[in-house]
Amino acid sequence: MINENLKLKAEEFAGALKATGIYNNFIVALNDYNNDGELRNLRIQFARLKNQTNGNAEALEELKSVQEKINSHPALLKYLSAQKELIEFLQKCNSIISEKIQIDFAKNSAASCCG
Repeated sequence: MINENLKLKAEEFAGALKATGIYNNFIVALNDYNNDGELRNLRIQFARLKNQTNGNAEALEELKSVQEKINSHPALLKYLSAQKELIEFLQKCNSIISEKIQIDFAKNSAASCCG
């Protein structure tokens, strides 16, 4: 069973993480990505075209065009940038925690982006 003090410290850390601008920027970008109607329609169109290409050159060109629109969409770019920033921040947190407790925190916690 988890030590109550350790549980409290983990909850404090999670709360502090959620209060950072980096985390909040990520959540906003994630919501924008998930709720952008144009991007959603492009992803649906891409999935539909992917299933219909069957080696047809014209369909493959259309698929490529839709993929390029997705890859350059501002909501996706904002999300990827915010995700990268959050991962870098979490990796720094892992380094600090690992140094303090003398073990690789992320590596010994669970599969994560931080280790």
